[in-house]
Amino acid sequence: MSYLSRRVARLERVAWLMRPRSLQDEWDAALDEAALRLTGRRYQAVHTDPAVVAKIFAGMNVEFLERLSDEDLNKEIAALDQAVRQ
Repeated sequence: MSYLSRRVARLERVAWLMRPRSLQDEWDAALDEAALRLTGRRYQAVHTDPAVVAKIFAGMNVEFLERLSDEDLNKEIAALDQAVRQ
């Protein structure tokens, strides 16, 4: 791989990291944060244990929703309404 190709690939990764985080990205990060806080492990490592997942969701849902702006909530509600109607 040439220097220019490596440089372009590196810039593409940086651009991906600098993009605005989607609501799904934030949800995933909140899941990991809650799982780490409660279990010391990432969500992917504990997602098969229903009791642990229930604890994670119990504390996380309220915190996550409180962090969202009204605009974000309205976008998600509209997207859900559209998905249900299809």
